[in-house]
Amino acid sequence: MKSTIKNSLILSIALCAGVAAVSQAFTTEVRPAQAEIQTVSIVAKRMTEQEKIAFDTDSAEVQQVIVAARRMNAEEKFAYDQQFSVNQKLAQKSANGKAI
Repeated sequence: MKSTIKNSLILSIALCAGVAAVSQAFTTEVRPAQAEIQTVSIVAKRMTEQEKIAFDTDSAEVQQVIVAARRMNAEEKFAYDQQFSVNQKLAQKSANGKAI
């Protein structure tokens, strides 16, 4: 089999890629030492009752809620009631630990 420089170059690149892939497969993962793991400390002072009330009311903004609805017919009411009772039963079963 006669090989040219081009074929030799292609084969050597493929061989190097194969060796690199095999060596990568057997490389173990290095985890950082315990000293390198960063820790976060959160420090806060205890608020007084007045500070708590001031904090709660400071961010309380008036919000507007828009409720849009339409009147249901008898069939829709019946279907809604049926679905509500099924949901109630499922919630009761899951609360008792008998979820399906």
